[in-house]
Amino acid sequence: MRRVRWKSKYDTGDRRLDEHHKALVAALLHVDSLLRAKEHCQDMEDLYRELTDMAGERLRDRRSFSQGRGSDKAFQGLLTDGLPLAALDTPACRDCGICDLTGERIRAWLDEGAALAQPSVVPDAAEGHTASASH
Repeated sequence: MRRVRWKSKYDTGDRRLDEHHKALVAALLHVDSLLRAKEHCQDMEDLYRELTDMAGERLRDRRSFSQGRGSDKAFQGLLTDGLPLAALDTPACRDCGICDLTGERIRAWLDEGAALAQPSVVPDAAEGHTASASH
C-alpha cells in the first residue's frame, strides 16, 4: 500500500491552497493508519489506492484542480460511484467502518475546498463600500 506524503515541491505559493492540500494528505494518512491496523476488504484497499493515485496527481499537476483526474469533481465521482463498497453486507465485508470514515473525511475535505473557492465580501475602506475578494 502506497502512502501519500506532503513534499515541499507540492507548495503552490498559496498558503490557503497548500493547507487545503495538506489536509487531504492528512486525511489519507489517517485512513492509511486504519487500514494498517484493521482487517478490511479488498474493495476498501482498491478505493484507497484510487484515492491516493488521484491525490498524487492533484499534488503534482496544478492544472488538475478544476479538471482531470485530480479534480474535486473526480474525487466526488469516485465517492459517488465507489461508496457504498460492493463488499458491504457480503461475506467479504469485515465491518471495519473504514469505508464510511473515508467517505466522510474526503467529503469534508471537498466541502472545505468549495468554501475556499467562494469569493468573500470584504469592506473597501477607501470607497466605503464592499468589494468581492477571492482567496
